Amino acid sequence: MILARAPGFTRWLLRHWSADAAALGLEALEEFVRSSAEPARARAGQQLNWSFVTGDIPNVMLGRSRSLVLSTPTVLLVGDKDPLIKPAMVCHHRATAQGLTVRTVPGAGHLLPEEAPHEVANAARSLFVN
Repeated sequence: MILARAPGFTRWLLRHWSADAAALGLEALEEFVRSSAEPARARAGQQLNWSFVTGDIPNVMLGRSRSLVLSTPTVLLVGDKDPLIKPAMVCHHRATAQGLTVRTVPGAGHLLPEEAPHEVANAARSLFVN
């Protein structure tokens, strides 16, 4: 609801989640703001984030996922300047995630497709093209 009704807050979030506020570009920033105000998209974003709060975070904190093992080849890119997800937060899962490769993207924040599109494309290629 906040993102749908407060475009200034959406701009603030996107600028602060990025390592370089200029990396997003004004046109892309305004498209994010516009689309996040659409009711269906605002609701989808709210549901996605709420699923972390009500499901994923409690499950991790209570150790419910300890017996699960990730065996599918997976590449997780983390910006070294990401204010939300720090590389150290994900690296300790390697014992239960044999298929996981964590790569730190220097100089990037949370918005990797916008901040480091070539690194994202190369990571996808490394998984899907043999």
